[in-house]
Amino acid sequence: MNPFFISTGNVQEPQAFTLISLQDAHCPGTVSGTATVGTNPAPMGAIQQDIPICTGDSTSLTLQLSGGTVYDVTIGGGLSPIQLNGVVNGATFTVAPTSTTTYSITSLVTTGNTCPVLIGAPATVTVSNLSATATIVDYNGFG
Repeated sequence: MNPFFISTGNVQEPQAFTLISLQDAHCPGTVSGTATVGTNPAPMGAIQQDIPICTGDSTSLTLQLSGGTVYDVTIGGGLSPIQLNGVVNGATFTVAPTSTTTYSITSLVTTGNTCPVLIGAPATVTVSNLSATATIVDYNGFG
């Protein structure tokens, strides 16, 4: 049995292709059969929601992943890239920026899905420098 290829650039849902004729350079042949071509959703990744923190605190950010089952993800935006291997949808990672930082997915790979990757929204961790001011008032000894 010789394999054959269906060349189509716009399969957006599963389709069945039925063989209707077969011929080589010398003679026609008998054909039968149907081939079903399935589709994979594009791998997609995003980081959930912006979060405010105070100076010196850390926070967890959550990945929204689809189009596969297990992923290798690289996160950029911090001092150095964060590499997460073998994670699933809903995985979290912890960051502790010293200043406001936006984290985004820079690489997303899932096994068995070679569709182009779609990268969604980043998340910004806003670092607040809280300060307090105290004022002492003397009310002529009554305060």
